[in-house]
Amino acid sequence: MKNLIAKRINLIILVFVTILSVVLYLWFIKLPIFQHFVLWVQQNLLLYFLFLLFIKILGILWPPLPGGLFTLGSIPAIGWELAYIADLVGSIIGSSGAFFIGKKYGSKLLRRFFDSSTIEKIKNMKIKKGKEFEAVVVLKFVYSSVGEVVSYGAGMIGISYSKFIIGSFLAWQINMPIFFMAGKALEGKLLIINVITIVFAILLFYKLKGRYFE
Repeated sequence: MKNLIAKRINLIILVFVTILSVVLYLWFIKLPIFQHFVLWVQQNLLLYFLFLLFIKILGILWPPLPGGLFTLGSIPAIGWELAYIADLVGSIIGSSGAFFIGKKYGSKLLRRFFDSSTIEKIKNMKIKKGKEFEAVVVLKFVYSSVGEVVSYGAGMIGISYSKFIIGSFLAWQINMPIFFMAGKALEGKLLIINVITIVFAILLFYKLKGRYFE
């Protein structure tokens, strides 16, 4: 009973923080200093794109760094299309690297990068047989830091690279409408619908995750 209450409280906090983050971000991008930043980015587009790519890759190899927030947050400066491409390419490179690092070196090397709780989370990750593909999709789409860590975990717990990369790629395609809707929201379009969609997605995948994990 206590665990159920704790989970519901965590879910409420997650929804609240998500909505608050969106509101604060929409306020921030209206400030003059952000407009100066956008101008600089447009004048140095290639340099900034490579920077985003690097941050996204690093954010996967070192999950405490929220690389996905940088790509999403860059939509006002470079558009949702380029932001999504940076996120996709960075995800492919970073996740593949993390998968093979986890497969080859296991938890011994990871202890140099992650705290003990993160290591235990990877080691204790149990995926139901026959659900590997779906589990990768759910993990990659739902979670933030844990979603990045799953790249290491998949290599450590024996998921084949083909299932891992195909599941991951599908999850990244699901991310495309998120970038698209974020772009529209920043233009002042579909804002209410977007917030409702984000909250619904959090609730849905929070409910579904038990189907794929023991």
